Amino acid sequence: NAFRRLRAVPQRLPVRWRLALGVAVVAVLVFALVDVAVYRRTEGHLVQSLDDSLREEAGEMVPLVTAGRPVADLAPLLHDDDTAGVLLLQAFDREGRLLGATPAARGRELLVDGREDVTGEPGFVVVEGIGRVRLLAFDATIDGEGYTLVSAVSFARTADTLASVRRRLLAWTLFGGLVTAAL
Repeated sequence: NAFRRLRAVPQRLPVRWRLALGVAVVAVLVFALVDVAVYRRTEGHLVQSLDDSLREEAGEMVPLVTAGRPVADLAPLLHDDDTAGVLLLQAFDREGRLLGATPAARGRELLVDGREDVTGEPGFVVVEGIGRVRLLAFDATIDGEGYTLVSAVSFARTADTLASVRRRLLAWTLFGGLVTAAL
């Protein structure tokens, strides 16, 4: 009964209003589809950018790890904007002994699932005290010795950026629907 009353509301409106409402609904649906495509592309681009930086940072660890025994300080790899411990680097020998780490990564278990995290492919894990991070862990042989290199970056900044993108896309979709209905 309530559905019939709701359905009857547009039929009582003048034709102009029904047409405007229909066009606005179609416009909002089209804008929403575009929003989803833009959001997914942006998310993919941001995650790919994180993955590229993880690979780059892991490669830059190698000379410091091989030169700094027993435990290398990987802090020189940090960037000026990394004051909040966003970049986390660790290097282990084959026996699992820590050979090097950035200050924020010392004393943290980045390999949450242990050796299962050492896949050579970036993935998401939750690190205690930091939250969700994008992590790359892989085994490497350097000068005949085996290492496990771990490079991780907090996902907080990227998540904030994506939330901002979502809010803006929603605002533009609503604005576009209103403008379409007005026209």
